[in-house]
Amino acid sequence: PDFRITTASCRDDHTRWSHTEVREDYRVVLVRRGRFRRQVAGAPAEVDPTTAYLGVPGEEERFAHPAAGGDECTSISLTPTLWRAVAGEDARPARQSVYVDARLDLAHRRVLASAHTGDVDHAVTEELLGLLFATVGQAVDGAVPTGVRPGRDEGPLVAAARQAITEAHPASEGLLPLAELLGVSPYRLSRAFTRELGVS
Repeated sequence: PDFRITTASCRDDHTRWSHTEVREDYRVVLVRRGRFRRQVAGAPAEVDPTTAYLGVPGEEERFAHPAAGGDECTSISLTPTLWRAVAGEDARPARQSVYVDARLDLAHRRVLASAHTGDVDHAVTEELLGLLFATVGQAVDGAVPTGVRPGRDEGPLVAAARQAITEAHPASEGLLPLAELLGVSPYRLSRAFTRELGVS
């Protein structure tokens, strides 16, 4: 319920700008193939496999597809709650585009691969959090994973999470509700398991 991942495909060539669109979600869009142009607040940006973009509710955006052959993207829509967990309270991107380096490209591929497992509540969510922090960290000034400090003793947090899982607490059915139950960011909970137990 906190996110939706879809594939967006455009097969037509639209060399001129589209009509203005206004979305009401937070989103991260990564290009798998092709390229297009996106305009927000009068500023155009080229979007291709080396450049992703972040969108926020209420933005007026237009698109143009000057290249033949169309494009294919991964579009990730987030609830305001998940956006705040990743970016912080009232955070807005300082820039609309982010560079897709090797680390972010790998995170994108891992999200797509994890989607084939069918484990949306744990595997997909964990991979998605890594992708979101890599993306949002580039675009939102000061965005850092909440409560993650090197050398921190995560033993009590992992023990509390394991107890909730063992007792089949309803929140233990997914990474995001379990983190909310324990009062920590989902990123911190995910990384705590890896640091303390060596597994996700």
